[in-house]
Amino acid sequence: MSIQGKIQQQYYTRGREGIFRSNEGLDTVAKSPSLDNNFIKKTLHPFCLYHAPQELRQRGEQDLSKYPESLTVFTAETGELVIGRGVFAGADFTGQRDTIFVHNYIVPQDRAEETYRNPDSIFRIRFFESKYSEEQKTLPELDELDYVSGPQLREEREALERLGIDEQRFKQLLWSVMMSVSSNKKVYIALDVDVSESSYYAGQLLGLIYRCLPYGMRRKFGFTTYSHEPQGKKFINAMVVEKGTIRAGDRNIDKDYVFDFPNGRFHNVELQGSEHYYLDFAWENRERPEELTAFYEFAEEALQDMDGSLQTSLPTYYQLCALYRVEQGNDELYEANKEASLAGVLSYLNDGNIERKPRLDELFWRLVDKEIALFGTGYTPSAAYLESMVDYYRIGGLKESLVFSLIKFLYNGWNFNEDSGYSKQVFQAMTKHEELFRAVVRRMLHADQFAPVVQAYLLDRLEPIAGMKALQDEISFWLEQVEEALCTSYFQQQLIRKTKELLDKDKERIAAGGGLNAYLDKLYKVKSEHDKQLQPFYNDLDLQAQQTIIAQADLERITLQQLEDMKYMLGHHSQVLSDSLGTKDQAVFQILQCASFLLRNTGNKEADNYMTLSLLAPREIDQLQMLLQRLLKDSIRPEYYEKIAYAFYESGEEPGECTFSYAKMLDYVLRQSGHADDVYDFLNWSASYPYFLDVRGRIAWDFEGAIRGYFNKSERGALNKRDVWTKLKGTPNRSFKKVYEEIRLAQSNPILRFIRKNRKILFQFGGIIVGVATLTLIGIYVFDSGDEPTEPVQQEQTGDQGGTGKQPDNAVQPGGQTGGQTGSQQTGQTSGQTGTQQTGQTNGQTGTQQTGQTSGQTGTQQTGQTNGQTGTSTGTGSGSSGAGTQGTTGSSTGSGGQSGGATSGSGQSGGGAQNAGR
Repeated sequence: MSIQGKIQQQYYTRGREGIFRSNEGLDTVAKSPSLDNNFIKKTLHPFCLYHAPQELRQRGEQDLSKYPESLTVFTAETGELVIGRGVFAGADFTGQRDTIFVHNYIVPQDRAEETYRNPDSIFRIRFFESKYSEEQKTLPELDELDYVSGPQLREEREALERLGIDEQRFKQLLWSVMMSVSSNKKVYIALDVDVSESSYYAGQLLGLIYRCLPYGMRRKFGFTTYSHEPQGKKFINAMVVEKGTIRAGDRNIDKDYVFDFPNGRFHNVELQGSEHYYLDFAWENRERPEELTAFYEFAEEALQDMDGSLQTSLPTYYQLCALYRVEQGNDELYEANKEASLAGVLSYLNDGNIERKPRLDELFWRLVDKEIALFGTGYTPSAAYLESMVDYYRIGGLKESLVFSLIKFLYNGWNFNEDSGYSKQVFQAMTKHEELFRAVVRRMLHADQFAPVVQAYLLDRLEPIAGMKALQDEISFWLEQVEEALCTSYFQQQLIRKTKELLDKDKERIAAGGGLNAYLDKLYKVKSEHDKQLQPFYNDLDLQAQQTIIAQADLERITLQQLEDMKYMLGHHSQVLSDSLGTKDQAVFQILQCASFLLRNTGNKEADNYMTLSLLAPREIDQLQMLLQRLLKDSIRPEYYEKIAYAFYESGEEPGECTFSYAKMLDYVLRQSGHADDVYDFLNWSASYPYFLDVRGRIAWDFEGAIRGYFNKSERGALNKRDVWTKLKGTPNRSFKKVYEEIRLAQSNPILRFIRKNRKILFQFGGIIVGVATLTLIGIYVFDSGDEPTEPVQQEQTGDQGGTGKQPDNAVQPGGQTGGQTGSQQTGQTSGQTGTQQTGQTNGQTGTQQTGQTSGQTGTQQTGQTNGQTGTSTGTGSGSSGAGTQGTTGSSTGSGGQSGGATSGSGQSGGGAQNAGR
């Protein structure tokens, strides 16, 4: 806006014309050449106001000196400091109108700082203009302001007395002003003095307050020494108003800070809290400007490069004032709150500004030295104090003095402090700074006096760990931070102990142990400075985990998945683990090892399986079988068939020979699956499984016996069912098929069994029967074609079940036939019983009969014709066959020692055959 380094001026009053208007009226009438017109209109004109006091106007006061001056000071948004005075100027150029006159000095931004630091250059300026010459349009640019130097201490003291402002009220005023600077609230002050004196006393009061403001506050503080009434104006924080203009209950100012001295009303001005370090300091040094300045310089060093909001924050100056007083030797204040003092110093430091803030860095180490001096007494600073010391690392880096101090304090804290979490809290703070943590821990581990402190910290870290993943994270922490700590026997012992403790409680210990094993496998591959020292520790840790898992293993509850998860520790390479176990645990281990091997390695050579089983005693083999059977009970599927077979694997009679409990195996498959079809699937699979066959690829004799036993006991007759036979007859192994056929035949109907056994003979005998039947039919035909009909003869038929039947000697009787029907009848007898069947002829019927007897049985059979039927019958011990023509077939069957006869006939022709005894 302005020429750099030059102070600009502006006049504002009523004239015939102005800079911005060509006719008469209030306007800027003169200005410095470099003063920007936009700056004048936007920033200066809103403050070019003056309202004469109501009291003086009402009485028509003509003495202009009676009218209070209005000194207005503020910092513009663009950084310029505006110092202006407005007065009542009396009559204007016309002589008929009253006017005002405002004279502003505009200090450029680069010169404003020196003005802020010198209140006299604001409050004691020698000259402000109250009038001007119309010819004077241009005002000079100034190199500096003309002011009276030196504070008016006596005048200020007298002013406070005259205004009735004591220590408490002054602190409230100062507090309100400082709070206003950091907020949007305003401070309104009405003084209990005559209106003609108000400007003077306002200047004295605000001048004193201004001198008690730190530089950061001054840069933002705006005020006016006179306003005709309270009004919120931008950039103005404190305003002295005309007496009587602050109205009680005015809602426009109810949130602001109000000091109405004439009426004794003070609103929102009560101080909060009991400690007001800065307010106390300012009051004590209000008449010692040099002391105030020394603090301001301390605060400026601390606040450089800090966030701008801190420079206008009252709590910031409370803190800085306390630190300044500690720096000046106020040990009492430091002792009252050591932690706050140290933390306060560090809050203004960082690694980029520590060299520019030497007073704070020096103060930090001076305070630490006070604590170190007490080390020999067993004194222990608080954990919060040490945390502040640790925080210094981010500022000053790794200093020998810092490492040494922390080691000393940690030892005293561990040795003398009753709080068990003291050291842990400090160590935890150090973990945020790896280099510092590493330096302190290494030093302590290498000193017998201090090593127990680190060991105690390890125990504190291990105590809350509840799972193996967290324990792995703990190992990783030490590997990253202080790897050599894991090389110490104490650390190794504690980590191994914690591993056992965790796995003992973990219901998923097998999975947890597997996770640890995988984690350690990765560590084996990491190359580091201490890897050769750490690998034995990894081995011991892994071994302890495996020992714990085996010790807790329950063969009656372990699952197939758990066994799979244990395979990393059950291989043949686990001899170290096996040798480390006691007798009981070793037996469990070997059972699990065998189970894992058999289930995992399908298709093994028999010798391999034998070598595996040879490790077990007979009782352990039983346990192994029970384990495998339980594991596989829900897995009756083709992909598990070989594993199911292993569940019934056992040592053979000869060394190197193995066999299976076949019968139990088949029963197991049926029982666990609940479906006979699964047994058939298993049998079909087994026909190509080499271990179930002999050297020539035929079914093993003991497996054959188990199959026969299964179909005789569990599923007798199943092979005579079409669907079962269809499923099994397609087996690729002929020896299996032969066994099925033999079982099927042995369990079939005796007649069928006879037919199947004598199929060739029956085939030959069948030809003879057909011939005889043919001749018989021809004879019947010739006989029936005679001229003379035959009178039918009624034949009585008798038969008893389980008894003896008699019939006439004549087996064939002539007679007449009607309807041209032919009948055939068969009878068979078993079990040494005798049966008699008799059929007579009636109404011209003809009958032909054959009787056979087998196996000591006696059978008599007669076949007759009724209603013109012709019958032919053949009987054997197990069945008979017959054929008929010119009619339907009539048949009769007897078995189980029974005899009977049956006749049938209809006007049809046909042939029939029937097997008896099925």
